[in-house]
Amino acid sequence: QADGPAEVQPRTDDRGQSVVRLQGHAPNHVRSGSDPRRMSDRWRWLHLVVRQRELSMECHAVEAGANFNFGNLGATVYAYSGEGLGSTGFARDGFDTTGEGRDSDGGYVQGTYVIPSGTKLGVAYGVSNLDPTAADRTNSVNLVEENKRMTVGAYHPLTKHLNLVAEYSSMESSSMLSTAADNESDILSVGAILFF
Repeated sequence: QADGPAEVQPRTDDRGQSVVRLQGHAPNHVRSGSDPRRMSDRWRWLHLVVRQRELSMECHAVEAGANFNFGNLGATVYAYSGEGLGSTGFARDGFDTTGEGRDSDGGYVQGTYVIPSGTKLGVAYGVSNLDPTAADRTNSVNLVEENKRMTVGAYHPLTKHLNLVAEYSSMESSSMLSTAADNESDILSVGAILFF
């Protein structure tokens, strides 16, 4: 594995094997081997031989959402489903050690109501799932399988550009590993939002 920027150049050798030539900054413990195209002690060519494996991985996803307003009432719904998307960040933990993409899905619903004083009251619930692959089950991988969060809040406009905010959130995360304990947290936040 090379540190820093790298250029990957796949090709096929005389024996029909897929060979990846990786140019990058190699750590000190990596030997440069017998390749005559050594660039320096800090820059080397690394050759990796990968047999009967595809070198590309792809992410696929679909999503849909809608927002509705009826007088003082507001509602939002959103859902997604995909493969290789990962969890908590794009493509993070999206693939297992064999290169197979993990299926994921989730979404959220939100409802709000504006009371006569102008304060908006809201409640929202969201969930995100990351399904383990066969390799994950075999290797007892300990990754987050499900994140859930419920939030209730009050939002009061002091001016056109300044809102006071109070929110309470309850969060729960569960692991792919059945023996791992769930993580739960409760968050209370008070503050202000400045609009430009």
